[in-house]
Order: sequence, then C-alpha cells, then structure tokens
Amino acid sequence: MLHSDLVTFMRDHGMPAMAHHKPHRPRIAVVDDDVQVIGALLRILSRIAPGADIRSAHDRFSAGVLLASFHPELVLLDIVMPGLSGVEVCERIKSTPELRGTAVVIVSAHISVEVRARLTAVGADGFISKPFATTDIEAAVASFAGTSKATAAAAHAGG
Repeated sequence: MLHSDLVTFMRDHGMPAMAHHKPHRPRIAVVDDDVQVIGALLRILSRIAPGADIRSAHDRFSAGVLLASFHPELVLLDIVMPGLSGVEVCERIKSTPELRGTAVVIVSAHISVEVRARLTAVGADGFISKPFATTDIEAAVASFAGTSKATAAAAHAGG
C-alpha cells in the first residue's frame, strides 16, 4: 500500500488524515583535519546512507560551529588534530545537553589502549582504526545514525 492510498482511505472514511510524513534524514558529521580523509568518508557515507544530511569540519572553529548548529546523530571524529583534542571534543559533546544523545565514533590511526580507555570514560560509542574499510563505516551508520541511543548501544555492544 502506498502512503497516498492510505491517506485517501483515511479521508474517504472520515478519519483524520495523517500529516505529510517526511522520511527521516540521518544527520552525520565528520570531524577530521585531513581533507582527503574527509573526502573519502563523505564519498562512502553518500553511497551507504543516501539521503542523509552529511556535513564536515576540519578545524576547531568549524567543528564547534557545526556541532552547535547541526546537532548530528552521529559524529565520526578523528582524535589527533592540530589545536583540537578529539578527547575534549567527545567530552564536550557528551556533556552538552542538546548533544548528549549524539553517538561519537572515533576514527583514528592512534587508538592505543590508554587512549581508548580515556575516550570510553568520556563517552565514546565506538572506534574505527585508520585505514578504515567501508564495512566499518557502514556498521557505525547502521548502529547509530537514525536510531535511539539505547537501540544503538545494544546493536553496537562490544564496539
């Protein structure tokens, strides 16, 4: 049954018609200082999440503006960037009421056991090592973009 058929049926039978339902567009942010990595992630994301609203930032200022105004559901975050600590960004996201439900997946070549423990303590939801595979990005998007925090955490347990 098409949406239009359902609306027509409801109207014909005196039922209140549903408001036009817009499909959910997941909001995904990429924060990395390497424009080549940003480009690769944007290409992958546009292919695996068609229709998603995907935005990027490459420095401290643009990351702050993006996160404050965009309120993404998922942030793919590098942790080693000039003038910007990924640990601090993750901590700030998780401590900001409007962003608290945002999933943060760390995408970095520098994920030592100590750094992973520190990021987990401040609320990181997952980790992807560089170089990454498309399947790693797909798994993060499937787990976190467009889902509730509880559902995502259950789907990505052990991350």
